[in-house]
Order: sequence, then structure tokens, then C-alpha cells
Amino acid sequence: AAAATTASDAGRGASLRAQAGALYRKNAVFQRRNICSNVCLLSAPIFFCVLLLAVQVAINKLLLTGADYECGCQCAKCCYNGDRNNCTSVSSGTCSYDCLEFNTTNCGVQFSTARQSVFCAIPHTSSWPPILQTPAAEERAEPYKPKAAFLYTGSDPTAAQSLTAGLLPRPDVRASTLLSAQRYLEAFSRDLPQSPATVPGEFLSLLGMRLGTSSRIAAGLFLETALVGDGATLYTLWPDGTCADMGLEGQINTTLSTMLEAMVNASNPAPIAATINQRLKDTVAGLAGNGSGGDSAAVSQVTSLKMNCTDVVIDEQQSAADLQRTLYCGYYQARCDGSTATNQYAAAVDWRDTNATRFAPDLYYNDTYGLPKSEAPAVYQRVPQVLNMAVNSWLKSVLGDGYSAELIGVMETPKVATKVNLDFSSLLGPLFFTWVIQMLLPIFLMQLVYEKEKRLRMMMKMHGLGDTAYWIVMYSWFGMLYVAYMLVFVFFGSLIGLNMFRKNSYAIQFLFYMLFGHNMIAFSFLLSCFFTSSKTATVFAYLVVFGTGLIGSLLLSQLINAGLWYTVLLELVPSFALFRGLFEMAEYSFLGVYRNSYGMAVSNLHDSGNGMPVVWIILAAEWWVFMALAWYLEQVFASGTGNRRHPLFFLDGIRNCLGRSTAGSSPRRPRHSSELQLPTIKSQAHAPIMAAVDARSKPGSPVPNDHAVAANGAMESEPVDVATERLRVERIADYESNPIVVRHLNKTYPGLDGQPPKLAVRSLDLAIERGECFGLLGPNGAGKSTSINMMVGLLEPSAGTALIGGYDIRKDMDAIYGLMGVCPQHDLLWDTLTGREHLLFYGRLKGLQGSELDSAVESSLRSVNLWNNKVGEKQARQYSGGMKRRLSVAISFIGNPLVVYLDEPSTGLDPASRRNLWDVVKSNKRERAIVLTTHSMEEAEMLCDRLGIFVDGQLVCIGNPKEITSRYGGFLVSDQASWS
Repeated sequence: AAAATTASDAGRGASLRAQAGALYRKNAVFQRRNICSNVCLLSAPIFFCVLLLAVQVAINKLLLTGADYECGCQCAKCCYNGDRNNCTSVSSGTCSYDCLEFNTTNCGVQFSTARQSVFCAIPHTSSWPPILQTPAAEERAEPYKPKAAFLYTGSDPTAAQSLTAGLLPRPDVRASTLLSAQRYLEAFSRDLPQSPATVPGEFLSLLGMRLGTSSRIAAGLFLETALVGDGATLYTLWPDGTCADMGLEGQINTTLSTMLEAMVNASNPAPIAATINQRLKDTVAGLAGNGSGGDSAAVSQVTSLKMNCTDVVIDEQQSAADLQRTLYCGYYQARCDGSTATNQYAAAVDWRDTNATRFAPDLYYNDTYGLPKSEAPAVYQRVPQVLNMAVNSWLKSVLGDGYSAELIGVMETPKVATKVNLDFSSLLGPLFFTWVIQMLLPIFLMQLVYEKEKRLRMMMKMHGLGDTAYWIVMYSWFGMLYVAYMLVFVFFGSLIGLNMFRKNSYAIQFLFYMLFGHNMIAFSFLLSCFFTSSKTATVFAYLVVFGTGLIGSLLLSQLINAGLWYTVLLELVPSFALFRGLFEMAEYSFLGVYRNSYGMAVSNLHDSGNGMPVVWIILAAEWWVFMALAWYLEQVFASGTGNRRHPLFFLDGIRNCLGRSTAGSSPRRPRHSSELQLPTIKSQAHAPIMAAVDARSKPGSPVPNDHAVAANGAMESEPVDVATERLRVERIADYESNPIVVRHLNKTYPGLDGQPPKLAVRSLDLAIERGECFGLLGPNGAGKSTSINMMVGLLEPSAGTALIGGYDIRKDMDAIYGLMGVCPQHDLLWDTLTGREHLLFYGRLKGLQGSELDSAVESSLRSVNLWNNKVGEKQARQYSGGMKRRLSVAISFIGNPLVVYLDEPSTGLDPASRRNLWDVVKSNKRERAIVLTTHSMEEAEMLCDRLGIFVDGQLVCIGNPKEITSRYGGFLVSDQASWS
């Protein structure tokens, strides 16, 4: 049996450090017993990283391979209809038939399609003429078709007409023009003598051509699809009527030589035109292949071009609104006036307030067929020619026809050879990693709610574990688990080469993951305040994890790309802040892979649009806010953690501080009866006890309110022994000898569905001395467990109070928890902990340590018959119901508590175990007060010094067992039988 409890060491409790150490040890044992679950948890990042790598390798190796994903090579056998006997070698361009053999030693952009060109090494990029995106003939607007149309408007119609006049100049090829073109080609051949991949396309601009195309844009300008490729279409754009004047109206696939000859004839008198044409033919013939060197093949791509002469009608619109509506209705899906006809325009300009000193038009360009296909990123749009036309038309209108600023060509930047190697850690990182990192949220939340749901948290609290120690231990425990989880995730992800980790600064990742980890743990504590079911909490947490990931990927990423200001408001949700940080790292790592450079470095934090610093600020600020809210709501809601406190309870601290400063008193000390300010109950005339019980038990009698019961606790008649106890309680001032003093304790449950309030406990007055075991008997629902639950802090009194060791249960429960031991009605045990480990844990919470702790644990196991055959070394889930009850009783007495509550301790025990348990209780009565509830009169007579019989929430008699049995034996025997 435990040693006798003295006034100095009763319920001495443990320091914060000892409490934290006890909980750490318990958690460590609990986690060790669940090693398989922990290994699976820490293996989850490895599994997801391997899965991501497998998907990446499979797609890169199986899908993103083949001719379309590498630089084109020369076709050595281009065979007609696959006939090997009818094959030729391609010197430039691609095979128009079936290529049966490639020369893999001769590859380059000159043998590539537009799609293949982006993978080639191009040290000298081609210069292409600026080209206007022009609708194909069948898509052009009525009534101009087959001519193309160009719309314009302006604030001043006269000025707008003048400004538009120079948009499309007429042919003007003179000897000087031809001489300039020849010099350009000579310089090109001299500077790039062996560069067959470089095409001098700007040669066409030097001849004064305005060009258009209906070909789709490729990913860039390494190859201009208007000039190169199987689907190339090229239009020379002239003012309306020019094609007829040149004799080319209605002709298609006109050669460059024919077009130039027609342009020369339209620009010069016949004798001069004949001379220029002769020189032109000699020049073109030489460029087409008579020269030597690599430049011949490159220039021949220009000289062999086919084009269509296209007239352009320039039409005025009355206003900008009319212009916009006309353009919009030209799209076939616009369905203006119910029509599905296509009426597309080449371009449009709204001159607005443009004048001699101000150039400010709105330019519209056709992009319906200019957009790349879905598999290619849009990196170039055919806007330069629209701007070139508008600028030069304005210059001619303001300064005269002799002035111009012609855009000759556009070109890409030289590049090295590349290959497709999609980095899925960057593409899927924001979504995928949002899920993976938040996988710990359901685990944290489930553990917090589970301990409240099973009342394990309250059990620990009733045995002396403070909220501060619990929060520190659980927070740090979650923190260690998160650190281990993220170390595995980052280390393994870096090891297998995921660029999301390797490309970005590890310092940035460390700070980001650290801030989110603290935020997520604090968020878990906050969410736990709103749940009483661990299953519901877990389901909710998983919905948060997967739902926020999907919403972030589908919605938040679009808002981020759009640069909308209210995106930061969504990031106040921790999961969205995590997504934003991962999104930024993914963008930088993707650029790093594309550029073959580094991802996000510390210097990039100042980049425009980088949202990482804002994410850090949000996570850090919310960390403290969540912790403060969680602490406050746990006190106010108290869902499974004790009594609820007033929403303004924090003001008590200020009041206590002010009280200490003025009175110098301690804020927490045993109370004196004069401090309670409770009403005094006078004894009433005593009627027979049965009459009193019957009077209070009449059905339909009105239910008094709490304060009325507290003030008038003795109704019209009250049993003599109950009234005597009430008077004794009023006179008690010595709490050293009376550890439990209950004064006018009431508990009222609110009515439901229109029913009146339920008075569960009515004005209970009771005092229990040291060394006394007081028994509470009564039928189910009489109020026994409710009374004990109020004394141990599980329920808040509606009125009255109880003093435990002189401390008030309404204000000083934290001090009371260190004085008491509890054996609850239902066993509150951890299934994976042994009986010894339970006692070690609760012993440490009571301040025991070293040999004293070991001795107390061994003594407790022996006393409840759990020592033999090493039963105490078995896990609690292997115990029978009786063994669990014995362990719960042993826990209640560990650490020499001043007050012990035993709620039906012998339930489920066999007769021998019951007798043994009775011996344990009797041997531990000395110097402590014990409250015991039971349905067994035999047990009450054996253990209790006094008994109190509860009926309908009231004490109806009180005294020692023999006296009650002798006085009311006949009634008690029959009534006890009905209670049992």
C-alpha cells in the first residue's frame, strides 16, 4: 500500500519540467509501439517522390521522344511513295515524300520543321521579314473577299484618312533599290560564308514588300512558317487594284522572279524596267544556286519562294465602337445577328487623338490563326508589321513621303541545342507537394481530438498535467515529427534529382518549410477546438488537404498569373499560402531547367511579382495568431479539457495583478468560508424522512432555479441527518482536516425541445474529513456521477461551489488537479501502454522520481494483483475488464493524493478481485479523503465510514452504514434492490 499522506506532501504535484518529461516519455513509448505506422508515415514522401520520378521518366523516355522532339537531320533517301528505287538526297529542307534514311551526322535547322527547329543549335539565327497575320482567302470578310480588308477610324475623320493613306505603299523598285539589295546579299555571303541554316529573309523587306500569311505561328522565329515548311502561305499586300495593274490578279503561287518583274514594270518606264529586269534575273539566278558555299542553300530558300498577289481594301468605320463590333462579329463563333459566317480582317487601327506631335493609336491584329497549337508555348505574335505600317504611315503624313522608319526584319537570339526534358517536380510541384506536405495535418488534428474525445486529456489533467506542459510537449512532438518528415522529403527528392529541390536555394526552402510547419501545427491546435469526434476531424482535415490543393491548382494559379491584388487575401488560408510558395519555387526551377541555370536564389526575393516574401510574412503572423486563438478557444469552449471559462476570463489576470499590487496577497491560495459569500442555510423543522423524500419526488412539481435552491436549500421539510450535515458544513473553517467541503452545489441542464430545465444536483452540502471514505449510493440518474464530475472539473457548477484542500473548484482547478486522484466510471487507458508504463507516467505527474517512483509503481502493481506473472508488463489492450478496473484504481492512488474519487471501482470484478480491491482502498484511507460511488450495499458497508443516499439529485439521508441500515433497513433493502 502507498505510504501515508501528510499535509506537507499530499498531492505535491510535479514541476513544469517534470510534467513535460513524463509526457515526453509516454509519447515516446506510445510512438515506439506504433513503429509500423511511423515508418509508413515517413515512407510516404519517399513513395510520392519515386512515383513522381517514375511518371517523369516514363513520359520523357516513352512519349517525348522521336523525330518531333529533336533537331531535324538531312534526309539521305527521300523516296516517292516509299519506293527505294526512286529516291533522292535532300540538300535543304525536309523530305516531301517518305524519308527512308537520315544522315544523322548532318543535322541542323535547315533540315528541320518549325517544330523541330527549337531543338537545334543555331549560332547564327535567320532574319525574317515582318509578316502580317492575314486571313486565308476563304475566311476573309464580305463583301471584300477574295481581297483582304483593313479597317480604320479616328476622332477626326479627315485626319484619320490622311494618316491611313500610307499604310500600304505601291510597288517602288528602282535601280537604287536593286543595288541596295545586292549589297546586302554580298555582305551576308561575306559575313556568313558557311551558314546554310541562316536565311536572309529581310531581303524581301529591302525590296519594299508588305507580306502577310495565314500560316500558324511556330513556337518562335527560328523558322518562319510563312516562308518555310509544307504549309507555308505568303501574300504580298498591295493597295486595292495594284494586282490588276501588275497583271497578277487571280494568279496563285507566283514565283519571286515574276513578282519582282511585275513590281519593276509598275515602278519604271519600259526601257528602264527592261534593263533592271535583266540585272534582276542575273542576280536571282546567281543566288538560286550558281554560287558556291553554304550561303547558296540559305539564299535559295528566299529565291524559290511562291507567293500570291493580294489587294487590300482599307475601309473606314464611323467610330471605335463600330470598329470593335465589326471585328468581333467577324469571328465565326460570335454569332452576331444569328450568323455563323466568318468575316475576318487583316488588321485595324483606331487613330484616336493622334496628331503631328502625338502618336497614340490603338492597333488591332488578327490572331485567330496566329496562335500556336496547344502543345507549343506562345512566345511570338505577329504584331511588329502592324506597328511598322502605322508608324510609317504617320511619318509620311506628318513629315512627307521621303521619310520612313521601316522595320526590315525580326529574329530570335542564337541558341544552343536543347532537348525536351519535362521536369514534373516543377510542373506538378505546387499541386503535388501541397498534398504531400499537408499529409501531417490530419495526423496532428486526429491525435489532439482523439485524446479529448476519449477523455485521456482530461484524465491526464485530473492527475496534475498542466495545460502549459501539454501544449509545449505536443507542439514540440509535432515539430520533431514534421522535421523528420520534411528532411526525408527534401533529402530524398534532392537525391533522385527533382529540380524543385535542387534548383532552388536550400536556405529559402528551409525558411519556407519551417514557417509553414509552425503554422500548420498552430492551425491544428486551433482546429482541434471545434471538434469532439476524431473521425470527423480527420475527414475534415483530409478534405482541407485535397480540396485546397485542387483549388490552388485550378483557381489560385490563374489569379497569380493574372497578378490580381486580392490573391493575397486567399493566401491568408495557410494551405493557399503553402501553394503560393511552392508555385514560386516551381516557376523559378522550371526557368532554371529551361535556361540551364539556377532557380530561386536569395537575390530573386526582390524580383517583381515574387510572392515568397509575402507568404513568409503571412505564415509568421498567422503562427502567433493561431496559437493565441487556440489557447483562448480551448479555455472558452473546453470541449473535453475541463470547465468552460468566461469569454472575458483573461481580464482576471489583470484584476489579480492589481489585487496583488494593492493587497500583496497570492492569487491562488486556499479559501476561507467567509470569502465564499454564499447564502447561509437555516435549519427547518424536521419531518419524517419518507415524507420529505415523497414531497420532493412528486411528478409535475415546479423546478426551482439554481439560486433559489442555493438560498433555500432546505425545503419545507428536510431529513434531520441532512440538515445536520448542512449546518456542519456552514461552520467549517478548517480545511486541513476537511479536504472536501461542498457548499450548496447545484447543476442544472437546460431543457430541450420545450422541456423544463433538469435539476441534476440540488443544493448539495457535504464535508469529508481526512481518513474518511464517503460513499454515494442511489439509482442511475440520481446525480452521483454529476456531483463527482463537478468536483473533478469535468462539469461546471450552475450554482454553489466545492472546496478541495481549501481551493475553490470555480477558480482554482489547476491547483486542485495536483491534489487528487481519480478512478473514472469508464477506464481511460492507452491500449498500447503497459500497466507499469501507465503508473510510471501518472507517478511522474505526481512528482515521484527515481527509486521512490519505482517503489510506488511496484507497490501499486502488487496491491491490485497485477505483479505476478508479469501482468504489469503487458499492454492494456490485453487486459480483461476487471484488470483494467484494478489498474485504474492503482492509478488513482499513485503519488499519495490528498483526495481520491472512485466512481464504481469494482464494476466487472470477480469476487476475489473485488475483495482484493477493497483491501487496497481500506489500506489507503489514512490521511486522505475518498469519495466512492457504488450500487453495492455490501461494498459500501465494507469500505465507507459514512454513506449518502441520492434520490432525484438530493441527499435524502446521510450517516454511517450501520446506522442507516438499522434505522431504515426495511425500506433500504427493498429500495436498494430496485436501484441495483
